[in-house]
Amino acid sequence: MHWLTWLQLAVSGVLLGVIAERARYLLFRAKLSEEGWAFVDRSLRAGEIVQLRAFARAQPEAHVSAVLRAAFDPEPERDEELAELVSGLREQSAAGLRLLRVGATIASSLGLLVGILCIQRGFGEPAGLLALEAGLPEKLAMSQALFAMAIGVATSAVCFYALSLLRPAAQALIAQSARAAHLVQDALASSSDPGPSAPP
Repeated sequence: MHWLTWLQLAVSGVLLGVIAERARYLLFRAKLSEEGWAFVDRSLRAGEIVQLRAFARAQPEAHVSAVLRAAFDPEPERDEELAELVSGLREQSAAGLRLLRVGATIASSLGLLVGILCIQRGFGEPAGLLALEAGLPEKLAMSQALFAMAIGVATSAVCFYALSLLRPAAQALIAQSARAAHLVQDALASSSDPGPSAPP
């Protein structure tokens, strides 16, 4: 097996690992379920700060929980604005997706390159035991080339399919964080509003 084929397999393994990590993060760890979001939305509209703090502690990895902690349970050393936090969460949501897009291109290009090199080597001057049987070097070269190109095409296809699922998930997570920040700002504005003064 050509050493570039081993490189192909390593690239494919890394990309599959990125896909698994991003899927777990975007679909399970960072995003709230519909029930969780309904609870947050209802509690924010009702001004139930204690329940929101408890919810944020119970769901520490959710992006909405980060927004709630920044608004209602700020750490003494933290002076981060809510807009900056949402921007950072947006970057975390989109992290790794560009790597998958570039990795898909690299995988397909590498598969084509390895296939060409295998064919070039196989149709050259045979050496050793391969020269004893006519046509054997060419058959081996074609099988190796097809194997290399299949790895490249399969890896690229998996990456593009994963992107078709993960991009909407990232966009939904970004929208959820932005919506939570908007509701938090409304809740803070309502709590700081003294309301109409009583007539004398």
